[in-house]
Amino acid sequence: MKKFTLTFLLGLAVAGFLIYGVQKIQGPSSGQNGGRRGPGGGAKVAVETVPAKVASLVDEGRFVGSIESKSKFLVAPKISGRLKKLFVDIGDSIGNGDTVATLDDEELLLTVKQAEADLEIARANFNE
Repeated sequence: MKKFTLTFLLGLAVAGFLIYGVQKIQGPSSGQNGGRRGPGGGAKVAVETVPAKVASLVDEGRFVGSIESKSKFLVAPKISGRLKKLFVDIGDSIGNGDTVATLDDEELLLTVKQAEADLEIARANFNE
């Protein structure tokens, strides 16, 4: 029994020494005055408080991104030709009847003149 009591007291002394050593290494705990870690430790800071009041709040935001329409349209001329002037840029809104572009009509005018000349020849041949 004496051996058990002596071993128990020796173990209790070692445990007490270990607890004391750990507390000495870590320093004061965060809740005690003079502590430097965690809540309640460190230097005291002056804080100004104001009472809460009711005010209007505007929910506003700016966002970066891209959007796409549900449908896309292909704008194409009824006749072929060279583009003379473009009146809109990609992404511009256009309405019904708006002029989007003009085509170079030089070739068409030459074709009309040729057709008129052929018509005159055909009329002359018919009247003979």
